Amino acid sequence: MAKGARVISIDAIRTFRSHLCTYIEEASVALTDSHADVQRTVHWIKHDRVRFWQGEIRRRSEKVAQAKSELYRAQLASRDERPSCVIERKALARAEQRLAEAQTKFGNSKKWALELERESMLYRGQCQRFSGALTGDLPRAVALLEQSANRLEEYVQLRAPTTPDVPSEQESVVTETTTRSTPSTSISPYRMLRQFTPDQSVRDDLTMDVPTPTDEKGDLLEDDQGLPAQLGVTCHYVSMSDKVVIDGDALNAQQIYLERSPLRQANDSGWFVGIDRENSPSAESPQYNAITIAQLLEQRPELCEYLSLPPHYLVVLHHQQVIAILNEQDEDHPPTQTT
Repeated sequence: MAKGARVISIDAIRTFRSHLCTYIEEASVALTDSHADVQRTVHWIKHDRVRFWQGEIRRRSEKVAQAKSELYRAQLASRDERPSCVIERKALARAEQRLAEAQTKFGNSKKWALELERESMLYRGQCQRFSGALTGDLPRAVALLEQSANRLEEYVQLRAPTTPDVPSEQESVVTETTTRSTPSTSISPYRMLRQFTPDQSVRDDLTMDVPTPTDEKGDLLEDDQGLPAQLGVTCHYVSMSDKVVIDGDALNAQQIYLERSPLRQANDSGWFVGIDRENSPSAESPQYNAITIAQLLEQRPELCEYLSLPPHYLVVLHHQQVIAILNEQDEDHPPTQTT
């Protein structure tokens, strides 16, 4: 089933769009710099190093030939004696060693130039999808965010159409009286929280060992009916042994909501305490458990004044302060003075 988007701030959409544009720009620059670094490294190994060691082989070969000539001349310096020629022999050995080193590095340079070029092609292939996202998908997302923000602003500016018909005098009196006596209400965005409330079958499966009170009103939770009377609704009492369904660790959350379902079983208050799972991505799948009203008030005593509201009512609290009360029609009640 399709769900409506819960948009709280249009400015947040524009801020996210701005950050996304910055990310596209910085990621594109980083990707270009990375490609350039790889290309420079390949060129340095393939051309600079190969030519360098090729020249070194030539120069060091000349050094070997020169060392051999000096050794030969030293050996011919005296025909009667056999000179040791130690210095010339060591110079020849060093020259041959340096020549072998140059030949080895020349071969390694050619080998790694081919290997690095192959790895460079694989790297570019792996970056192709990311490059395509930077040039295609993300710019389209930026345009979609801008379009959505503009449409939301147009929607906010819409006004309900007014009828040109002039009411009769009697209708005007009735309308004026109704306007003065009926508080202004509006459909609350918090109505989306109802989707997270478990159905009755889940409540029925949650059982607990609750003793049945011997006195019908022995453990009745009574208050001064302050909040129901203030909202103009009938007070529905609960007993301290009645069942309350809790969504996991909701009692320790910063923002919670309470919704009361129609009563179908004895010793069931109908109340559910949950969290906004759509805006809590870290929350795992719901783990429901049942406790009594008494256990609920031991942890959250400030919830007492809301427990006598009738079925279908929904209360939203943030840091123990009520921020919304919804009636059966999902309408916001006027702000209440709660203690």
